[in-house]
Amino acid sequence: GTEELSEGQGAGEESLRRALASQREGLVSVAFEEEEAPEGVQEEETEEARQMRETSEETERQRILEEERLECERQERRRKEEEAACGILSSLWTIQDLTLLDLSCNKLRHLPAVLNRLPNLLELNLSDNFLLRVPQGALSVPSLTSLSVRANHIIDWPPGLSTLGALCTLDLSWNQIAKLPPYGVDDDGEWTYGALATLTSITHLDLSSNTLRDVRSALLMPSLSHLVFKGNPIVQPCPEEMTSTSKEWLNKTRDVFVCRVEEEKEEADREKTAREEAEAVRREADNLRRIAEALKDFRSMDEEEVDDDD
Repeated sequence: GTEELSEGQGAGEESLRRALASQREGLVSVAFEEEEAPEGVQEEETEEARQMRETSEETERQRILEEERLECERQERRRKEEEAACGILSSLWTIQDLTLLDLSCNKLRHLPAVLNRLPNLLELNLSDNFLLRVPQGALSVPSLTSLSVRANHIIDWPPGLSTLGALCTLDLSWNQIAKLPPYGVDDDGEWTYGALATLTSITHLDLSSNTLRDVRSALLMPSLSHLVFKGNPIVQPCPEEMTSTSKEWLNKTRDVFVCRVEEEKEEADREKTAREEAEAVRREADNLRRIAEALKDFRSMDEEEVDDDD
């Protein structure tokens, strides 16, 4: 009875093992099926994504082509407008007695160079246009006393202003000028007061609403009596020094600043003199070294000649 019971238990355990093994095989099979299933789904998603990508690329291509077409149309329209404007402006030189010319709000990007044929032109207004720089034509009118390029897209201080020897009023407000011509030691090691110091005739300068952080160079303009620089992120002069833009404040600030500049110039001159002296000493030392080497070589030659004679 005991043997039969043991055999029965063994058979039961064997059956249980088979059942567990079968169950494990079934679970593994199910797991494989679950792992394989997403592959088909992934393929369907990839195909759908590809179609969406191709559609998106085609849409983007069409958008770019449309933008290029519109830009070409804008450029052509702009070219015709500029040609028409230049055609009109080119005939202005015939008006020899013209003293005031107002070309504001005309979407101008260029200006013909015929303005230098207007010998009596005194005032030129180029405000509210699309100028990226002060036109060369405007800088070639020696009789000009007032120039406004307010509200354009100018980013640099206009070079060549020193040619306008009669210019008294200059309006550069509402542009994007970030810095003024500097003063100090230039790249060649020479001291310079900067381009603004050469503008001896300008009395009124409007630099408001630009991006200037330092307007001290303007204080070197010898005849300046009115300076406007509001609406700039000014760092220099210090905010506590900016109490007013009146002529009295300007003169006082200029006196203080010019004294500082003169001190800087003297310091720069001393440094330059020290560099020149050091360079002279170095050259003298090099000369002495070369002389010593030559004497040494000469003595060596004499000694060799004496040995040969012996």
